[in-house]
Amino acid sequence: MTYTILTPKAVQKQLDALPSDVYDRIAVKILQLAENPRPDGVVKLKGADN
Repeated sequence: MTYTILTPKAVQKQLDALPSDVYDRIAVKILQLAENPRPDGVVKLKGADN
């Protein structure tokens, strides 16, 4: 199953401001999340009780 990755405009603006080599590396990782949104070794973030 392939998931859809939604990138908010604010995030896309920050990505566009990155150097192209950095942007390319990040884009590959983001696209990999469409295939596997929970890769091995990833733990759920936990916040404060409040």
